[in-house]
Amino acid sequence: MTISGDVSGSSRLKALRLIFLLLMLLPLFIISTGQAQPPLGAGNEVWVDVPDKVYVGQEVELPVYIANDDDLAWFSLGMKAVSAGGAQWDWVFQSEPPWSDPEDSIMISLNHDSRFWGDNLEFSGFAWGFCDVSICEFEFDGLSGTPPNVPAGPLEHAYTIHLRPTAPGTIVVDTAEWPPATDQWHFGLAGAGNIRPAWSGPFHFTVVEAPKGDVNCDGTANVADAVYIINWIFKDGPEPCR
Repeated sequence: MTISGDVSGSSRLKALRLIFLLLMLLPLFIISTGQAQPPLGAGNEVWVDVPDKVYVGQEVELPVYIANDDDLAWFSLGMKAVSAGGAQWDWVFQSEPPWSDPEDSIMISLNHDSRFWGDNLEFSGFAWGFCDVSICEFEFDGLSGTPPNVPAGPLEHAYTIHLRPTAPGTIVVDTAEWPPATDQWHFGLAGAGNIRPAWSGPFHFTVVEAPKGDVNCDGTANVADAVYIINWIFKDGPEPCR
């Protein structure tokens, strides 16, 4: 009886410890799974997923999400990136077909797994107006000549903007229009007419200096940076980010 009681008590203790551990980890799980998720799409909306903080020299990807109530024959989205507090950046240019002009090279990549991708869609992207390391206006368009068009659906990752900060501060992503305004920031319905989607921004994130010795710009200086340097020197790995 004593042995049985000891075993039973030990099992209960282990079970209590396991329950306690799960309760401790549950908030972390909720937080981790709730990060970088777009809000629920209601109607026609554009939403940009930006981080809270990035490091100088770190390549940043900004996914753009689109929700559309109706099938789209085309979409035209003008945006701008603006510096606040001295932030500067370089664009990380992308080149991928099928652009309307094969020579186009812009800081946008397409999400081929989204409903905004298809062989019947023709894409174009370009920057216009005043564009340097502290402000830039750019546009991304998708045009469908014949059905099937872009089907209706909730917020989904359509494309990604790529940049690399070179000085600390704040970067703001907002809408931009270039006259005539009807040429930018509109959805063209597959039936008739066009609409202006809701904009959930502006979106902003902070750029800070990376710690000394942090050559891979992950925010910490540790043995991974030494491995990164070795791979760069001896294995043609990527260059240090700073």
